[in-house]
Amino acid sequence: MKKKLLILTFILISFLSFSNDEFVQEDLRVGIGRLKSDKLYLKADKGCLILSYKVGEELFEELLEMGKIAKLEYKNGKIHYKGRILEEAHSYKGNPETLIHLSNDGETYYPYRGDFYFTSYKNKLLPVNLVQSEEYLYSVVPCEIGTYFPEEAIKAQAVAARTYLYYNLENSKYTEFELLDNTASQVYLGYAKENEKVKKLVDETRGEIVIYSGEPINALYHSASGGYTANNEDVWGGKAIPYLRAKNDSGNGGNSPRSKWSYRVSLKKLSEKFGFKVRDVKILEKKNGRVVRVQIVGDKSIAVSGNRLRRTIGYTHIFSTMFKVEKRGSEIVFSGSGSGHGVGMSQWGAYTLAKNGKNYSDILKFYYRGTQIKSLKKSENML
Repeated sequence: MKKKLLILTFILISFLSFSNDEFVQEDLRVGIGRLKSDKLYLKADKGCLILSYKVGEELFEELLEMGKIAKLEYKNGKIHYKGRILEEAHSYKGNPETLIHLSNDGETYYPYRGDFYFTSYKNKLLPVNLVQSEEYLYSVVPCEIGTYFPEEAIKAQAVAARTYLYYNLENSKYTEFELLDNTASQVYLGYAKENEKVKKLVDETRGEIVIYSGEPINALYHSASGGYTANNEDVWGGKAIPYLRAKNDSGNGGNSPRSKWSYRVSLKKLSEKFGFKVRDVKILEKKNGRVVRVQIVGDKSIAVSGNRLRRTIGYTHIFSTMFKVEKRGSEIVFSGSGSGHGVGMSQWGAYTLAKNGKNYSDILKFYYRGTQIKSLKKSENML
């Protein structure tokens, strides 16, 4: 009940804060996976925070003035504070300008907007950030695309990231939260990664999302296509999604640091990766220049997808499925272009398109076939 009251209170505050705007932000629950641990320290700056916790049926609240530190611990599947076992725990900003700082070691702290509750997740203590959608994007956009890209490319990223979070609000696979703070959702590193230029550009696209058939799309994006984006089913299998079609992206993304790459790996290392003696790797199928299937040849022969090959060898070695294979003695050499899964918007492609005079709407419609840009209004907080 307390958790429900917390969320309802948070929504009410959000509504009152933005009631004069056309667009009312969504209230997100973001699991801060990078701070998942057995110990968690919290403190406030610019004011104070309120630590609220429940022991049995009794509710306690403590005011932590600026500089005062609270320490939560996770033992035997329970959250502990000051030697007591907690049924639940929350932290609230004591002032509108307060940032809550979290740490695993009591030395290095990370500031976040919004409030928190604390829960058990994968046998660790997980802080869950209650933050509004646009403030979440203030951190996500620079984390995902940086700050030096052309403004229209950054705006395209802002709309794609906002669309992705709306899609995941409707289709989240989690229960205690909707999103994680890493590449399982979108990279979100809190207030410290915010940038004034990017905040301005996020604000200029406030409330805008990409839709297909009236619904937010799964706005997938990647670093660089290498010349051709990928169909979603060619990467992960499953049903073809109409707006995630392979797209000729030649001429775009040349500024990417992964426009050309190569990786040499020994047959011995490949044998360790695949669990049998490997003698060669052969490409079986390509689409639009991308490897769809390869054959691993050795003591036995298996066919795997290009994406599985990347996952097995390492995404930071085989940067994309846009590659060629050559056997050189006791080594296999992969040479390719592009970086990432290849589905949806290419960020470095957006860079080139923006440099060539395209606006963010043009960029998004180029990569997401048959879509439209929609501006959410106050009366239709969700589609």
